[in-house]
Amino acid sequence: MKTLFLIFAGLTAALSAAQTIDPNKVVVSVNGEQVKTGEYYRTMEFLSGVGQRQGNQFIERPPAYFAVVNLITQKLILQLAKSKGVLPTQAEVDAEFAARKSDDPTRYSRLIDLGMTEAELKGDLLVELAQVNLITLGVKVTDQEVAEHYGTNKVMYATPATVKLRVLVVHPADKAKAEDALKTKRFEEVARTMSVDITKFSGGDLPTVPISQLPQNVLNEVSRTAPGSDTAWIEVDGDLAKYRVEAKTESKQLPLDDKLKKQIRQTLMIEIGRHKNNVREMMVNALKSAKIEISSPGLKKLWDLYLQDYLNSLGNN
Repeated sequence: MKTLFLIFAGLTAALSAAQTIDPNKVVVSVNGEQVKTGEYYRTMEFLSGVGQRQGNQFIERPPAYFAVVNLITQKLILQLAKSKGVLPTQAEVDAEFAARKSDDPTRYSRLIDLGMTEAELKGDLLVELAQVNLITLGVKVTDQEVAEHYGTNKVMYATPATVKLRVLVVHPADKAKAEDALKTKRFEEVARTMSVDITKFSGGDLPTVPISQLPQNVLNEVSRTAPGSDTAWIEVDGDLAKYRVEAKTESKQLPLDDKLKKQIRQTLMIEIGRHKNNVREMMVNALKSAKIEISSPGLKKLWDLYLQDYLNSLGNN
């Protein structure tokens, strides 16, 4: 059985903590007819066509069921972390939130645009940090161990060499015609008018990628072509492709600064902790001893089925 418990699947954010909801808030208006919060949430709770895959079978379950399972999991994680003395403090959550927001401000702005509050985002982070603390309980990694790991795994901590390309793809019969066009027209213009590749609509524009990810035949040509120049023609699935090398960046080693030291230390602690601490067993014991009351008879029945199925699966592993 594929359990829903987040702790078993890895470190993922749990559902946000419940917040006071304004029942009169208008979520959407259709030709003047308002849909308020109550209708919105009730519709979302029991939306049809939602479920999970178990083996080759798709089991339909309402979103309310998944919310209940995840909220139970969230509460158990936080309670377990508290009982072990590793529940993150508010100061720790605030500091980590500020650091992550600084690193990736667009991610947080997108979530806030979707309606999440800062308090809810910090609630997610609290659960994540609690999981990390349970996994790394009693684990210590020294500065020397961090430095040694960095020294022997430098390739892991380097930005890859990248390349920015445009591509022109033509049938072999049109090669001479394309070459003549390139003598007087911009590569982008020729790609728009002559390329048989889907990228013609953007003038052959391709995203910046690590150069090592290119197919070997393309890599060979791109590697010996200077920025601002075109590669030789390359055979691709019966057609011919020519690339304009717009820009290249070299691989760059990341410095072992405080930020990277913290990242490496946590990674090493988690790797060690997964072998040292049986968090799965902790969670199973917490689940077995928990007093869980669900007011909805239907959701309680689904929970009981899930719990029975999950506990039975433990005996088969």
